[in-house]
Amino acid sequence: MTENKLFEKTVESLAKLIVKADAEKDFDKKYKTYTKLQLAVADAYAKLPIDFISAVIRKLEQQGMEYPHLMRWTFFFECLSCNVTDDKYTHSLMVMPFMASSAYGLPFGEIPEEALKKIEAFLRSLFTPEYEIRINRDMVNTETFALHPLEMQNKIKLWLAQSKPGISRFITSEETREEMTELVADIRLIPFIVSTPINKLPLSTFVPEVTLKKRQKNLVYGLRRIFTEHYPATHLEFLQYPSEEMQQYISQVDNPNDYNTNLMMPCIASMMEAGRLFRHFSLKEALAKLQQTDGYATKDLQIAVSPFYEATSPGEAKVAEFRIGISLKGENDKVYQGLGWPVFFDDPAEILNSLEASLLLHKFAHDQVKLVAEGTFMLEDDDEEARYPGFDGELHEPFIREESSYLTPTLYQLN
Repeated sequence: MTENKLFEKTVESLAKLIVKADAEKDFDKKYKTYTKLQLAVADAYAKLPIDFISAVIRKLEQQGMEYPHLMRWTFFFECLSCNVTDDKYTHSLMVMPFMASSAYGLPFGEIPEEALKKIEAFLRSLFTPEYEIRINRDMVNTETFALHPLEMQNKIKLWLAQSKPGISRFITSEETREEMTELVADIRLIPFIVSTPINKLPLSTFVPEVTLKKRQKNLVYGLRRIFTEHYPATHLEFLQYPSEEMQQYISQVDNPNDYNTNLMMPCIASMMEAGRLFRHFSLKEALAKLQQTDGYATKDLQIAVSPFYEATSPGEAKVAEFRIGISLKGENDKVYQGLGWPVFFDDPAEILNSLEASLLLHKFAHDQVKLVAEGTFMLEDDDEEARYPGFDGELHEPFIREESSYLTPTLYQLN
């Protein structure tokens, strides 16, 4: 079979399986279809060196599938791209996300040795000896994984070729210490690869769900202690077990049961869950930073909120994130602190409700908050500097006060 015919046959077959999976009502039959689909996608990744995913999505669009469902299936392909199969193993790239915030710079470079050993011991306790585990030494951010699914596959293959099982540096961080010092808060990632024997289901452990959650809790307690010793001025929140303070905060502004904190997820899914959970953290920490470092109380501030859109098709767009600009009362054309609340697959109206609950919790009055919805602000990937809404309804880059301490980050932006 020629490569072109194999490509066309693969695209047609995957599109049919997706339509069948969506149409199936019986759970057992749907599960079998999903399993067959996952195997077919893995086979396509192995045999086709060209982009078959875009062709499948186009075919589904031509068949009338609506945009939200197209995005859901695109996410499905992205998640499966984190798995690479060879003759012996399915190699699954995973991450442990945590949020770090500090007015004195963020964790940078290598993960503390004690933390690496604790993570390795934790992972080895979940799997039998025939599994292989590789843990990256470097902390990286989410931009490291902003890859097309085929690029992700090639990256994982390269990382596997360059590393041996155990603790190794298979992802090189491109961030500089200066960049870390300029950030107030960011999502840090600890990546690792679990290699599952080919005859077993990837990302499955012999540990029951209840036991896994308990072990995750104990791991996070240990990591918090270690990181606090190395970064005493840094506040850390781990996806796998948020602090009691964070859990209480979330319960007041959102439903804490809506978040998947299981470690056994593809790295793309883990990063999405981290972004969903930590958007609350970013507001909480931004306000704490403005009060503790700059001396601004809630009564001194005003907040502008605006939806930002991304194009879905010619003439159509959807809300991709809400951006928040915080400034001093009366300084309508400035933004002292900017942050973003990504939408992902959530309902934008529900996110606004959660944001409103958060602002009420922090005792913001109605006249201190403005929803800027008149214009249509679009997300631009090539923006050199992110801009945020001011109380005047315009977009502004974060304002830097001349009297800011040299010890304090100059870029007041939460990613």
